[in-house]
Amino acid sequence: MVRTNKSLYVLALFAFCLLVGAALYYIQLQSTELQKKSSQSITTMQQKSTLINAISQNLRARSYLLLTMLNEKDAFILDELNIQMNRQGAFFRRNRDALKALPLTPPQVKALGELYNLTTANSINQHKVINLLIEDDKDTAATLLFEQAIPNQVPMRAIVSDIITMVENENARITGGLQIDIKSKQQISFALTLMLGLFAVILISLLLKGIKIGDVLLTHKTTVHDSLISSAIDAIVVMNDDGVITAFNKGASLLFGYKEADIINDKF
Repeated sequence: MVRTNKSLYVLALFAFCLLVGAALYYIQLQSTELQKKSSQSITTMQQKSTLINAISQNLRARSYLLLTMLNEKDAFILDELNIQMNRQGAFFRRNRDALKALPLTPPQVKALGELYNLTTANSINQHKVINLLIEDDKDTAATLLFEQAIPNQVPMRAIVSDIITMVENENARITGGLQIDIKSKQQISFALTLMLGLFAVILISLLLKGIKIGDVLLTHKTTVHDSLISSAIDAIVVMNDDGVITAFNKGASLLFGYKEADIINDKF
């Protein structure tokens, strides 16, 4: 009975260790996934913010360059400004394509498509202005610039502003979601820790109770065993596997002529 109880307690302890290991692995796995998700979300949001701000700067830079070209008379400086315009156009396309490659929400995709259509149409007008300036037709260039090229940038800037607002709202939404996830994982971790703690207390209590019961049974069994041997009329000698005498009753003392105290723990 005692051996059976000890086996059950050992099995329960082993199951508890497995449960603790599984719980710790789950907590670590959830923490790693949450950290990875947070890192990816933050990186994506930073990239979006950086690119849309760069696009906004490209639009302002191109308007500034056109106004500068309108007031410039030196042909060499006009050529240099034209090169800068082309460079800003290349930067704009690169930033736009990089933003398009990121995971975007449907409203962001729609707004970016509208921005692409507007910038494509306005780019044609800007190049017309540049060609007129190079040809020294500043009056026609100024008319086209102030009546079409610059006014057309108003809706583009509005779309850029809308995209920035969308990204900021998305940042707030994702941040709020991550905070909720973190709080949820903390609650799950706390619940698991509490359950494991309660289970450990119960298991330790059962182990201590089982050990106490086992000691009582063993003491009782030993007492009964010694009482039976001592009260027996016949000579009884008990040895262990090594031949060492562990019990030597009165009958054995009368038969062999040795006292119990002198023969106990000696080899037969």
